[in-house]
Amino acid sequence: MRVVILGCGRVGSELSKMLIADGHWVSVIDRSPESFKRLGDWFKGDTVLGAGIDTDVLERAGVREAEAFVSATNGDNTNIMAALMAKEEYHVKEVVIRIYDPLRTAIYREMGLKTICPTLVGASQIYKMIQPGETLSSMPVDDGSHVVLEIAAPASYVGKKLRSLPLPEEAVLSGLLRGGSASVPLPDTRLEDMDRLVILVRTDAVARVKDVMQE
Repeated sequence: MRVVILGCGRVGSELSKMLIADGHWVSVIDRSPESFKRLGDWFKGDTVLGAGIDTDVLERAGVREAEAFVSATNGDNTNIMAALMAKEEYHVKEVVIRIYDPLRTAIYREMGLKTICPTLVGASQIYKMIQPGETLSSMPVDDGSHVVLEIAAPASYVGKKLRSLPLPEEAVLSGLLRGGSASVPLPDTRLEDMDRLVILVRTDAVARVKDVMQE
C-alpha cells in the first residue's frame, strides 16, 4: 500500500515506521527538517519538506498514487484542509485525520473522512481507568501490544512545560490528571506538584518510561 503521512511528530513518525516495517511504501511530509530525525537512519521511505496544504508538496510526496493519506499534525485546521484536499482533489481512497476538537469530529466523519480524536480517546481511557475495580497503574490495550500507564509527574520537572518531558518515541502522553480532573495535555502546559500523567506506551518500552519518570 502507498501511504502519505502529513506530520512527523510522535504519532506520524511511529506510524511511518510501523508501515515501513510491514512492507508498505511511505512518504512523510513535515515543515521541519529536524522532525525527520525521529524516523531513524534505517527509515527507507521518502521525506518531503514543506506544508501539507501546498499542492506541489503533496504531489512531490506522491499523493496522486497514494491509497491512503493520514493528517497527523498538531493543528486541526491544517489536518482538515490537507485531508479534504487528499479526498476531494486527489481522490485518495482512505483518508484519516487527527482532530483534537471533539465537536468537529462528527462533522468531518459525515464527509467521508475517517477521524481519530485524541481528546475523546484519552477521556475514554481515563474514564475506564477510574472505574471501581480498574487499576490506575497499568492497563493493557491493543491486545497487549501497548499499555496505558498512570504515573506521578517527576518532581524535577514541576514548573516545566510538558514538552520538556523526556519520553521515549514509543510513548505518547495522552492525559493529565490534576486536582481530581482530567484534561488533554498541551505542550506548553506547565507541570504542577501532585500532577499525574496518563501515558500510552508500547509494552516493550514500559521500563524506559518508568526510568525517565523517576529521574
